[in-house]
Amino acid sequence: MNHNRDPIGGDKPSEMRRARAALGAWAGHIGPIAALEVAHPGWAGGEATAFAVTTKRGERFILKNAAGKLNAERIDTEYNLLRHLQAFGVPVALPILPDSGQLCVRDQNDVYLLYPMLPADHTIAPTGVEQVYANIGAAVARLHVALAAYPGQVDSWTMDLPRTLSEEAIPRLQRALTGHDADAFQRVVAGLQDEMTAALADLPVQLIHGDCHGGNYLLYRGDVSGFVDLDHLPTGPRVYDIGYLLADMAKAQFVNIQAHRDWLEAVMHFRPRV
Repeated sequence: MNHNRDPIGGDKPSEMRRARAALGAWAGHIGPIAALEVAHPGWAGGEATAFAVTTKRGERFILKNAAGKLNAERIDTEYNLLRHLQAFGVPVALPILPDSGQLCVRDQNDVYLLYPMLPADHTIAPTGVEQVYANIGAAVARLHVALAAYPGQVDSWTMDLPRTLSEEAIPRLQRALTGHDADAFQRVVAGLQDEMTAALADLPVQLIHGDCHGGNYLLYRGDVSGFVDLDHLPTGPRVYDIGYLLADMAKAQFVNIQAHRDWLEAVMHFRPRV
């Protein structure tokens, strides 16, 4: 039995039934449903949190279940922020209002929002990796400019990078390393930790993405077609998004020496500018 796809009339787990029932709230906008698929299975074996919706007209949407984590004020904030980002030319998907005119659909602990599916092919063709890196840098810069100009209030948390480095990141790495690797890492850290901590102190801060990795932006024909996961933005230094993104790009390449060399060459084209 396939629990990840719901052909019309097929057997389905409870979260699929609840998602299909929730979609009825948008029936006047999207019409009959042809297929419902799990787009995000949830963490640690939990229930699905996002579903890909295909209508009989061939239109595609994402149905997100916030699982009761969003209150009305936070949903309003996200909607207003997304409208602001769209006005600044940042590629984001604005939630589609249900037929009731409300922003979401609630059913006990479920909170559903429906978004148009943004185009994505996750390829770098035909532009080449150097141009793609430049495109991503420009898109992140536009995002930062728009976030800095947002006039509304966001219930945000503030990053403390020096504390995170010394109390979380370095100890986590030390616990993961053994033998020669642990010794080598300790020698490097002993000589650089104070310098790194000082360099990260007192950086100017603003709203940033905070989780800017490859799963939270979409590529289509070599350009950024969308940013996602913008419902819990922190206040922090802009450079954090850049560093986090570049580290995410690199981490899967260390087992491939040539790919890692290509990354080091291509990263020089990553220029976060508007």
